[in-house]
Amino acid sequence: TRLALARILLTDNDILFLDEPTNYLDWAANEWLGSFLRDYRGAVVLVSHDRYFLDQVVQGFYAIEQGKATRFRGNYTAFRQYQAEQYEAALKAYLKQEKEITRMEKFVREARATEKSKRKAHCIEKRLDKVERLVKPVQDRRQIKLDFEMKVTSAKKVLEVAGITKAFATKTVLNGVSFTVYSGDKIGLIGPNGVGKTTLLKIILGLEQPDQGLVRLGYQVEPGYFSQLTSEKAMEGTPFSQIMEAADLDNTQARTILGRFLFSGDAVFKPVSDLSGGERRRLELIKLMLSKANFLVMDEPTNHLDLPSIEVIETALQEFNGTLLVVSHDRYFLNKVVKRFLVLQDGQIHEYSSYQQYLDQQNLNSSERSTPTIAKPKNQAQLHREFNKELQRQIRRRQKDLEETEAAIDQLEQERSALLGELNDPAVHSDYQRSLDLSLRLSELEATLESFYQKWEAAQKALSDLEVGQV
Repeated sequence: TRLALARILLTDNDILFLDEPTNYLDWAANEWLGSFLRDYRGAVVLVSHDRYFLDQVVQGFYAIEQGKATRFRGNYTAFRQYQAEQYEAALKAYLKQEKEITRMEKFVREARATEKSKRKAHCIEKRLDKVERLVKPVQDRRQIKLDFEMKVTSAKKVLEVAGITKAFATKTVLNGVSFTVYSGDKIGLIGPNGVGKTTLLKIILGLEQPDQGLVRLGYQVEPGYFSQLTSEKAMEGTPFSQIMEAADLDNTQARTILGRFLFSGDAVFKPVSDLSGGERRRLELIKLMLSKANFLVMDEPTNHLDLPSIEVIETALQEFNGTLLVVSHDRYFLNKVVKRFLVLQDGQIHEYSSYQQYLDQQNLNSSERSTPTIAKPKNQAQLHREFNKELQRQIRRRQKDLEETEAAIDQLEQERSALLGELNDPAVHSDYQRSLDLSLRLSELEATLESFYQKWEAAQKALSDLEVGQV
């Protein structure tokens, strides 16, 4: 991944198309890539499930759901909030309409046998026939359903690692590593790529032997492993055959569980070797869930999964009553799930209370390493050039903000004109509910438009101030 990125970033392009560029990157490479793309002069179109990266880099995106692409300006967190608000508003409107329809239908049924009541009931029936029924909003129509259950509860001390050393040829990756894991811990094992995190997990699980030191699992500890890489055995058979082998299930139970993980129809009998990366990850999740392990050891569990699936995993792990040790570079995931951080660096384990504390320490160390012992003073010409360079960068950003704001204002003004045209239609005047709905939409649109006018004025003033300040 790093090699492919280096090759494309070193060439002169007008537009970059990047498909999951942060997969397999550690925090340092991820931070560098984010900084590069933020300052990139060309256009960038990227597919990513790294929510932290999306929040830091993108200015807007297209969300593709149910065959439709919806444009949204802003970052991922703002989009999720918008989605939640839209769902709540749609649900509220649906429930309100259902309540009114129920009331009207009840009146028709219970109308007294008088001419007046009959006429009123007849009018209400005609209104009911003309009502455009709202569809009940549905969240995440296709979403995996995941819950981790434990067969037994483990002892308080789940794992003890003491003095583990491991070398490959002349390179020592683990040098006297020691730590203890207790029941209920949710631990993130993090660090740069290639430092030995996966090797340490394999030693803990007995899949590799250390050169020195020992590993002790506590009483009644039953580990379950979710590997970053797919083994040859895991590529054999079909999803159905693997699930039947993993647990004592009948055909119906196996098909039901596979359906919960979005395997349906002929897909359950498809060769595992023909599955996509995301499908294989979901299959491994099923087997981990069926193991009912009380100590989950997971290596990059969010790789190749879509965002709804990742969010389901987060919720399941937050609710899991057992113990978790997870390797991940997904900062959004770590911040939601993990409560304790072990950092493997230079063959040693260091503990941090949060991922941000770890990043702050890395940035501090990097700053100290890059600070020269004696700083050569810069002359006035150099200072002027650097000042102007930064100023030009800010001016370009302001100009882009201004252009985007103007485009948004144009769109909103067109929508306002269309609404005013509808409100002036005599046919709308006779429809009270339609007229009311359009008036409410117009009020909301006017408020949004006013905020964009204010934003445009602020952006215009900021740009003018910057242009005046050019040296």
